[in-house]
Amino acid sequence: MRIGPLGTREVTALALLIGAVVVGLAVTFFRSEDDAESNAATELIAQRTAAADPNRFLTQEASATAAAQAATPTKTPTPLPAIKVSPPSGWQVRYESKAITGGYNPEAFFAIEELDLSFAGAPFPDMKDNAWRTVLAGELVGGRVGPWKFTIEYQGEIKVFIAENLVAEGTASKPTKLDVIVPSASESTSIRIEAVDSQGSFLLRWK
Repeated sequence: MRIGPLGTREVTALALLIGAVVVGLAVTFFRSEDDAESNAATELIAQRTAAADPNRFLTQEASATAAAQAATPTKTPTPLPAIKVSPPSGWQVRYESKAITGGYNPEAFFAIEELDLSFAGAPFPDMKDNAWRTVLAGELVGGRVGPWKFTIEYQGEIKVFIAENLVAEGTASKPTKLDVIVPSASESTSIRIEAVDSQGSFLLRWK
């Protein structure tokens, strides 16, 4: 079968088709280049913005500090050592005899400067041996917030109260030392000692 020469209409249509294809390829090429340039510009702007952000380094530093604090164990505060406290500068002393119905009856009141009491029997003729006690009150001044410590030598029964709280007690048939720790929260506090003559001689002395 023989194909004749193309007419003017066919040639024109073919030329238009070829031109359209060429234009489409050119548009696609330039659009791809524009998209690539646009993406590159966007990435460059983001990089410059991050580099110029002053908070970026602060955020990184804060994160590093928080991580270091989390990795470092918290130190337990070291408690203050107990200091030896001096005795009160004076004492109010009350002597009491044991009542038949229980409890004690006050017999005498004194004021003394030093705590140094020793009796082989009763302190007064009208009181019975091993049936009396003495109650002493004073004020401790430590010079700084506690804890404090002191020692009392005693024979019989003893109770030590600091700010009306029982902090130490003991019973001994011979001279014995009682070490007392005072976890005081102030520079001074009240002290009260109750000492009972229960057996043998009576002794109560600040050491």
